[in-house]
Amino acid sequence: MQIKRYRGALLLALTAAVMLGVYLFSAQSGERSSSLSQEALELVRRLLPGVYELLARGGRPEFALRKLAHLSEYALLGLIVYALLRKKLSPLPAAVTALVLCVGFAITDEWHQLYVPDRDGNIRDVFIDGAGSSAGIALGLLGTGLRWALFRQFPIRREKRA
Repeated sequence: MQIKRYRGALLLALTAAVMLGVYLFSAQSGERSSSLSQEALELVRRLLPGVYELLARGGRPEFALRKLAHLSEYALLGLIVYALLRKKLSPLPAAVTALVLCVGFAITDEWHQLYVPDRDGNIRDVFIDGAGSSAGIALGLLGTGLRWALFRQFPIRREKRA
């Protein structure tokens, strides 16, 4: 199958793309970042009023949206890094390594924000990013378990090539 041949390169490219996206969002000044959050929040308010109400319950919808963005982007990163590492490692070592790499990246991301105007590095965001990474990795582990169970239940017989 053609896609299997390029799976590792595709996952590596996706990992780099997500990390670049995180870096570019972090490189925005505090003013630009806040403006972007306000625009996204307005879009959520108009298109998904129920979601906006949930975000606004604590009285700080922009804050909630920003933390949800942290959680989501790192969940995606965790899932992709786990999938990439599964090419060479068994599930548990892949999961632990993926978590260490994602949290390490979160730490460097927050450190980077210390040098961006009107931004600050925040340990709370590292914990949120770690939680997001854990969720993505857990999803990957779930997929690994389901795949194992399905293939065990319904084995695929492959013909040997001559």
